[in-house]
Amino acid sequence: MNRKSGFLLVAAISIWALAACGDAELDKKSEPAAAEEGSKSDKKKEEKKTEEKAPEKENTITLAQYEKAKGGMTYEEVTALFGSKGELVGDDKGDGNITYKWMGAEKKLSSAMLFFEENKLATKQQARMGLESTVKATKAQFDQVKEGMNMEQIEKIMGGKGSIGVETDGENGEFKTVQYVYDAEDEDIYYYLKNGILQSKSYGLTMNLPS
Repeated sequence: MNRKSGFLLVAAISIWALAACGDAELDKKSEPAAAEEGSKSDKKKEEKKTEEKAPEKENTITLAQYEKAKGGMTYEEVTALFGSKGELVGDDKGDGNITYKWMGAEKKLSSAMLFFEENKLATKQQARMGLESTVKATKAQFDQVKEGMNMEQIEKIMGGKGSIGVETDGENGEFKTVQYVYDAEDEDIYYYLKNGILQSKSYGLTMNLPS
C-alpha cells in the first residue's frame, strides 16, 4: 500500500469513527424522548381504561336540578335539565299521563318522581333529596294552625320551615299546590296550600291534595 492510499484509508476510518460517535450520541439523546413518548402513550391508555371502567350515573339528579324543574316544562326540557331520561314507572297508555323516577345523586335512598300530563310537568315529589325539615313539632302547634293562613304564619307557629313533599298543579313555571310536612312527636303533620293559602291539614294521615 502506497503512502497516499494509506492516508485515504486512515481518513476514511476517522470519518466513520466520528460518524459512529455522532450516531451513538444521537441515540443517547433520543432514548429519553422515546421513553417519555412511551410513558405518555401508556398514561393515555390507562386514562382511557379508567374512563371505560368508570360507572355511568344514569338517571340520577341533584337537589339543585330538582328544584329547577318547574311546572309546565315538557319532558324534553326536564331531561335536558337533568341530563338523563329517568326511569319510566307509570304510563296510562292513551291519555298522555306518564311518571318518571330519578334517584338522588347526593344522598342515599333519595329519589324524585315527576308526573307529566300531555307532556307537561304537572306534579313532582321528592324523598330525602335534602328538603327535610329539622323542626320538631307538637300537636299543640298543629292545633293553632288554621285554614286560610299563609306559609309565613304557619312557619311562625311551627317554629320553622317544613319539608316540601308534593308539588302539583304545575303550569306557567310554578306549582300552585304544595304539601308541607313536619315531623311531630309520634306522627307526621301535613299542610296543603294552594296559591300560598292553607286549604287543609292532617295530623298523622296523608290526604289528597286540594283540587
